[in-house]
Amino acid sequence: MDELPKDKIRSGKSYYLKLILTLIPFILIILIISFALWQLGVYKTSGRACCISTTGWAKLNVVISDLYPAYYSKNQSFTVDFNNYNGVDIRLMNASVMEKFSGVKCTNIKVNGSDISGYMVSPTGGFRIDAQCLGADLNENDNYEILVDVEYDTILGKTLTTHQESSSIRGYVE
Repeated sequence: MDELPKDKIRSGKSYYLKLILTLIPFILIILIISFALWQLGVYKTSGRACCISTTGWAKLNVVISDLYPAYYSKNQSFTVDFNNYNGVDIRLMNASVMEKFSGVKCTNIKVNGSDISGYMVSPTGGFRIDAQCLGADLNENDNYEILVDVEYDTILGKTLTTHQESSSIRGYVE
């Protein structure tokens, strides 16, 4: 009986070692993608932030978490938290908030309980916008879409630049 040459014999340990070393990069990629999606809140299934989505913000970031949720309550008030990612101080100038489905323009807009005009936010600082949307007639668990428009100034050196960011925030009435 002829024997196989030694280089043709497949060792069990080396075969599994090659298999593991081949699969590790794919497993790492899947883990990294899963972690990134988890950080974005894709897998969140409970708490206030589970059903809120937002799009379109460039340098102002809507904070959506169980600790700082954006929400529209059945008493017709809307609250949303933002982070400043401009890298410089910003001075809030104006904001408008409107409930899209009913067309109701929200009033009594406050930033951290103060008037919005001239409110300063540090780099990486945050602020909360509160508004009353009386007349929207939304009930608990109804869908809402709030259109938010924020105007602010940045000062870099001696250059003053005005920015405007607009987008919508969607979720369910609590």
